[in-house]
Parts: sequence; structure tokens; C-alpha cells
Amino acid sequence: MVLSLLILSQLRLCFYFFIPFSNKNPCVPHPKAVQFYQTLQEGTTKSMNFESIKQKLKSRTTIILFIIIILSTALMIYMGAVNKPILNGDELGSYISANQSTGNRLTFWSRSWYDGRLYTDAYSVHPGERFGYSKVWANQADDVHPVLWHAALHTICSFFPGQYSKWYALSINIMCIPILIVLVYEIVMQLSKKNEKLALTTAFLYSISTGTIAVVLFLRMYTVMQLWCVLSLYIHLRLIRANKLDWKDFIWIGLSTFLGVMTHYYFLAYLFILAVCFCVFLLKNKRVKEIIWYCITMAITAGISIAVYPAMLKHIFGGYRGDETMNNLKGDLNGFIESLKTVSEAVLTDIFGNMIVGIIILAVVAIYAIIHCIFITKQNKQGGRFEEDENDHAENSLIRTRIVVMLITLIGYYLLIVKATPIRDFRYFAPAYPLIIIAVILGMYQPLQRYIKRQWIIYALIILIGIIPTEVYKITQTPMEASQADIISEEYKDCDAILALHDPGDGVTNYIALSNYYQMSKYRMFYIIYETELDPLDDETLKNEDRLIVTIYKELDHDVIMNYLKDYTGLSRETYLYSGDEGDTETYLLSE
Repeated sequence: MVLSLLILSQLRLCFYFFIPFSNKNPCVPHPKAVQFYQTLQEGTTKSMNFESIKQKLKSRTTIILFIIIILSTALMIYMGAVNKPILNGDELGSYISANQSTGNRLTFWSRSWYDGRLYTDAYSVHPGERFGYSKVWANQADDVHPVLWHAALHTICSFFPGQYSKWYALSINIMCIPILIVLVYEIVMQLSKKNEKLALTTAFLYSISTGTIAVVLFLRMYTVMQLWCVLSLYIHLRLIRANKLDWKDFIWIGLSTFLGVMTHYYFLAYLFILAVCFCVFLLKNKRVKEIIWYCITMAITAGISIAVYPAMLKHIFGGYRGDETMNNLKGDLNGFIESLKTVSEAVLTDIFGNMIVGIIILAVVAIYAIIHCIFITKQNKQGGRFEEDENDHAENSLIRTRIVVMLITLIGYYLLIVKATPIRDFRYFAPAYPLIIIAVILGMYQPLQRYIKRQWIIYALIILIGIIPTEVYKITQTPMEASQADIISEEYKDCDAILALHDPGDGVTNYIALSNYYQMSKYRMFYIIYETELDPLDDETLKNEDRLIVTIYKELDHDVIMNYLKDYTGLSRETYLYSGDEGDTETYLLSE
């Protein structure tokens, strides 16, 4: 009986897709077909009844969204394989912090020989130390970041003891992308009267954006931070519609806040602006009791976060990074303008492929939005409304409130971090990337729909405008510096190398040593010298070399280092090879 009902219900669904249409009106089903369909519908149980049209649309949307996720995931994997041949010092530092039981830094002794195994041992989990999270807590407490990202990385590395791969960290970022795509889709649904096509278009453009790829390929915690920020925005936008917040809503708010704080401290700046907007909305609607419970939830979450990771208080209110941030917040506007210019160039280039193109698109969208808002205000003062507002003014007002909350959060976070951050880098603006993409696409859709009647043309134009500036063809190219490092290290892999650094007690020295791991691990052996310890050399291996690879930190006196080595080794011919991928080192060949 149950099997028969299931078969009948599936026949109903199949019948709908192949139902014959009337000859007089091709958009109307044939009357006999409708009668047959109704008879078949009555033969099934009420428990099997469902809305066929809605289910059809829903299934199509789900399939398209699933295809977008598959394509985006494949793109990220491809880009990780092709465009991530080496890792920089920060990325490699993540592996050390996550896996080392002896601290979060490598120790290099002057006038000592090392081989590539030094790096492999430093980046991998040692046998017997798998799933040892106490060392992750200790290493991060000695650093300036929370622990969630490093704990996740340590978990993955623990399944592969004694091994190292970029894919361990990259997999964490890639796993966030499907969730982010769905969240972007849902946010646009909330901001556009559930326009599925617009939501799918936005999700697609976000999934292939060079900004998204750049954040994913940067093997740090910023993709995960972006996830919690977008999730928090989605939760708050959804709750704007709710007539009353219940205990489940406060649990979701607390959980997303906890995860965000445990990933990066800049999440607090993002959440602060979002929370203020949300509380103003509640206050405007005289929901004071819910504001109190909201604040209690945040206080409880803060207490739990501090209990789990007490070092965050030292990181936020002290330490070198905390002090730098506070000093920047207190600084004058001259530094702010310079930071705004530098950061905006990086962000616009990431998202639009070109800063000028990005400025033009943002300017056009912003100008139209201002004109549109002025026109709405004028119409309302005259007692009239737009045609689309007459039938559902309350819904449109709710959507405008959500858009305002998102824009204030985006702009406020962007400006606040520009002022606060001691490093002008794209990484700290990862939470803004999906919000910028959503705002731009919504801004393009509104004017286009007023002048273009055919919807498919609108979406085609948006996709075209979204794809062309990103210059997708460029992101498939391997960086030149990485190719040079790869070719040269392979060509001279039978040579020994010298790495000339600054001060053994300087944190920069550790970073430079990490940044050059790729080249150093390829050579037969490498030798460490420090500028502050250039005493007479006494090493038979160096004295007998017929050629040497020499990598020098850019802040050192090149002539002093090279003359020092030439005098001892007797090698007089100096050949420039390449600069490091971050421009912080230069590599030469010394030969007879």
C-alpha cells in the first residue's frame, strides 16, 4: 500500500512536468489533462500532498545552487594546485603554531648547517603528539591570534603525522566556500523579495570572484572569519523579520559570536557595528526587553570565550599587535587617508580585477542609489509611493531596513579596520568582500529592471559586468616569482646555500627564514649567518665549495655580506638570480 502511494505521488510529479497544454492558449493546460491530474491527486493521501509548482522551482534552484558549489569548489582546488606553489612566512607559521610542542617559532643557530627536513619536522605533527590541543593553546597564547583556526589545522595534520602539505590548510578554506555560497544566496533572498534568479546570480559571481579566490588561497584564518561574519549577518537580518526573539535565536547569536571571536579579534569590530544597528532596530520598535536579553547573551558569550581562551584579554588590550591597533585608533587622519588609499586599491583590485574599474562601478551604483533614495523621499512627502510599494509597503520597508543594516555594517567595518590595522593588507577586509559583491549587484539590478523588461537580459548583463573586470584569465597564471624559485632551486639542487639574516632575536628573522623555506629545502644543505655575528668563519665545507647559492635579507648591507663570503670562500664571480616572491630577499650565485 505504501509503495503504491509513493508510486502515485511520483506519477503526479512527473505528470505535471509533461502535462499537455491547450491548443487555444499554450500557457494553459488542457482541461482534460487538468481533470485527470485532479483525479490522480485525490487518489493520494493527504500526507503525500505537496505543492508541485513550488517543489519544482525549489528543486531547480537547489540543483543550480549545487552546480555553482561544485564548480566553485573545483575552481578553488584547481587554483590551489596551480597558483599556490609556495607558502609565505605567515602561512607556514600557522603550521608551526598548530603542530610544534617547542613553541611557535623555528630556532636557527648562526654558523650551522641545516637540511630540508628541518622544515618538514617543524610543520608536521610528530608521532605521539597527535590531537594535542594544549600545545596549540600555549603556542597561540604566545602569539597574537585566537586558536580556532590553528586547532582545526592541528586536527587535520594529526591524521597525517610526520607529513606536511599545503592541502591540509587549504582544505579548511575550501570547505567554507559551499556554506558561504548558500549564505550569500539566502542574504540576497532576504534583500530582494525572494528573487531566486538574482540570488543565484549573486552566489555565482561571489563563487568565482578573484577576491574570494584570493582569500581562500591565503592559508590563514580569514576565510573562516569571513564565514562567521556572513553567518552573523544572515542571522541578524533574518531576526529583523521576527516579531519576537526566542531562546533558540539567542543561542544562534551566541554560537556565531563565540566562533567568530575564537577565529579573529577583528570579528569584534564587525559584530559591534552589526549589533548596534540591530539594537537600534529593536529600540525603534520598543522591544527593550529583547535588547536586554541580547546584551545578556553577548555578556555570557564573552565570559565563555575568555574562560576557554584567557590569553585573548592580553592580546586585545596588550601585546605588540594590540598596542599597534590602539595607537592607530588614536592617530591623526593623515595616516588614515594614506591607509584608506592603499587598502582600497588592494580590495578593489581583488574584487574587480582593476582599481579604476572598481571605482567606476562603485561610483555609478552609489550615485544611482542616492538619486533613487532622494526620489523615494520626494514621492513620500508628496503622499505617493512607487507602484511596487503600494501592495506591500511593509515588506518593502523591511527590506530597506535590512539593506541599511548591511550597508552600515559594511562601511563601518571597512573604515574602522582601515583606521585600526597596523598592516595594510587585504586579509583583514575578507568579511567585506561578499557584502561588497551583494551591494554592487543589488545596486546594478535596480536601475536595470526599470529600463529593461526582459529579465534574462538583466542577469546576462550583471554576469557580464561581474566576470569581465575580474580578469579571470589572469588568475590561472602561476606567479612569476614562484616559477623562478621553482626553476632555479631545481637547477641548483645539488648546491649548498647560505641564508644571511639579521638578528637571531628578531621576529623578522624567523619570518624571513620561513618565507624562504621552499628554496632552502630544495638545496642540498643550507648554512645560516647573521649580520650581527660576522666573526671570522671556520668551516671546511664552505672553504671547499666551487659554487654557492646566497640569499640575503634586503635590509642587510649587500656589499658587506658578499665581500665577507668572497674573502673566505675564494669565489669571486657574483650572478644575480631572482628576488623573493615578497620582495624581502635577493638570491645570487657565487662561483669561481
